[in-house]
Amino acid sequence: MSHAPWNRTLAGILASLLLALLGLAAFINLAILMGAAANVVEAQNLPRFSFVTSLLMALSCAWGAWLTGRRLPEGVLLLHGFLVGLGVGLIGFLLIPAPFVANLLTLLMALPAGIFGARMAFPSPRR
Repeated sequence: MSHAPWNRTLAGILASLLLALLGLAAFINLAILMGAAANVVEAQNLPRFSFVTSLLMALSCAWGAWLTGRRLPEGVLLLHGFLVGLGVGLIGFLLIPAPFVANLLTLLMALPAGIFGARMAFPSPRR
């Protein structure tokens, strides 16, 4: 744990949250434009809003881990992805107004997504 790149991990968490908020804003605007909701409150009351929020958090977690882990050494990349996923998943408990089980699913989706994003940052072997 002492070799974990904490500044990059925090940057990955912040990048993930920023990407999730931008994706969520796009989803809400799309729901309003398509007529499924008249305002933000009605968009939040859509049947699968919490699932879409969790999915956007997990996808943005993969992107955040990939963006901030591209120039890290190979030995700490997976730890970096795990920590970004854990951070985003735990912050999801604070930001997403959903039941405990939905927030737990967000955490369980963010952990492998962060590891996957960090794994994608591994340099490819050259032939």
